[in-house]
Amino acid sequence: MKNSIFKILAVLLMVASVTFMGLSIAGYYGHPDYMSEMQSPELREFTFTQEVGERIRWTVTRRFGDKASVGTFDTPYQAIVAAHGALVTKLSEERRQREEVLGRIKGDAGEIASIERNQATDQAAMRVRIQQLETYAAQVKADVLTKSGQLADISGQSKAVRDETAQRRTDVVRLGHELEEARTDLFRLTELQRTLTDQLLRLQLENQKLEDRKEQLEGQVGE
Repeated sequence: MKNSIFKILAVLLMVASVTFMGLSIAGYYGHPDYMSEMQSPELREFTFTQEVGERIRWTVTRRFGDKASVGTFDTPYQAIVAAHGALVTKLSEERRQREEVLGRIKGDAGEIASIERNQATDQAAMRVRIQQLETYAAQVKADVLTKSGQLADISGQSKAVRDETAQRRTDVVRLGHELEEARTDLFRLTELQRTLTDQLLRLQLENQKLEDRKEQLEGQVGE
């Protein structure tokens, strides 16, 4: 019985020894690499400076902006923790400022509300303007239809005038030819009248001579 207990204790002691040895090895080889952490993207806003003196100390300063000092620390891990804390503080402040800005923007008197009110006003004005333009467009369309009808009537009248003008021109040409023919006929008639007048005169003269000869013969017969 005692031997069994001793055996069990020996086994437990061996297991505990192996466990503690493993923890020691893990603690030795598994401790965080502070140099890699200092160069991580999350801490790119900070500069870590090692100060050598009676004891090694680490100073943390901001890389950008005012390059203010975050503090000086005895170990690199304290410096890393302080840098993370400063980063958290900065992000919290930026978040708070964004929330304040969003609060001002989204409030009843904020820019979004003002823009929405202006948009509502502009939309109402645009609707009124659209109605005005639609009314004007309808009037213009009606005027165009009216003018088109008038133009069609004028075109018809113009065609009628052109046709009548062409007819009149044809009549003028025809009447001109007829006038020339009438003038020619008048000239022939005038010449014929002159000829007939001359013949009439000759006949009258001959008739007069015959009358004179008749009277002469009658006088001779009476003697």
